[in-house]
Amino acid sequence: LTMDGQAFINAEDLDRLVKTTDVPIPLESWQATTMLTCTSIVLDELHGPKHPHAQNFRDFLTSDWTQVCTIGNAVADSGNAVPFLWARLVRKIQLEMQTYFRSVFRPGATAATVPTYEDLGL
Repeated sequence: LTMDGQAFINAEDLDRLVKTTDVPIPLESWQATTMLTCTSIVLDELHGPKHPHAQNFRDFLTSDWTQVCTIGNAVADSGNAVPFLWARLVRKIQLEMQTYFRSVFRPGATAATVPTYEDLGL
């Protein structure tokens, strides 16, 4: 998994990660949704619920993510499932969040652009 914003991992490596209990890998939409909901709660606690980052993430989770799940589940039900789709999407979100936090906590940082999470590169 790369830090340059790419959310790609080969299937063999991901298969090995799935078989360990050390790293939670979402394989179903409900697992990814649970992980992201927990992340939203942490952001509310970290920033406060009225902070733009916490609000943007919550808005993404309740609108765009719901649409992503609907489409992803429909594709999976059609027999054309994308390998590790949910893990890839969660990782893409994590990388976007990490980029934001790095810019916020960097020494001498100025105002960072708050991510909206609307563009998952789909």
